[in-house]
Amino acid sequence: MLKNTEILRVDCPENFYNKAELATSIEQALKDVPAVPSNENYITTIGRHNLTTFNGIKLLVAWMEEYLLSVKDQFDKPEAKDIKFNLSWITKLYKGSEVYCHRHHHELDGVAVFYFKTPAEGSDLVLVDNAIDNKPVKEQVQKNCNFFNIKTGELIVHHNMARHAVPEYTSDTDTIALVFDFNYI
Repeated sequence: MLKNTEILRVDCPENFYNKAELATSIEQALKDVPAVPSNENYITTIGRHNLTTFNGIKLLVAWMEEYLLSVKDQFDKPEAKDIKFNLSWITKLYKGSEVYCHRHHHELDGVAVFYFKTPAEGSDLVLVDNAIDNKPVKEQVQKNCNFFNIKTGELIVHHNMARHAVPEYTSDTDTIALVFDFNYI
């Protein structure tokens, strides 16, 4: 069973996501989003889009569903036959931004984050044991922080109750991630 301090990670074949029409859909979705919508200083389109309907995303979604079903035992859902994506959105990190420690809704099974674009040196995701919610990584007890460096094309999956954050982002190249809250059905 997946612990709240662990992730599952897998590389996606590039031809499943490297599509001009998907890049255009993402660009359009981010176009009208305010540059600084919250005190955490990152751009998100939460609640604005059902990413599964974006042009050029069908192969990626099918691959994600197949992968999530292959790891259903890690979520104690051995009888599951399908995946339901409940809410999906785009997050864009840029230099100086950070995501405070949080977790997702308790009625979900998990969170799948696909890293559509990130700099060559990657981006960090942090899972925090005994976290202080709504505080940045630098204010957490550092021995409780599990840092994971993520690359373009990786799918990261974690339990919905895992408290997670992104430390202050230092790259000049933005990271764009597609986030999917999901349940097994």
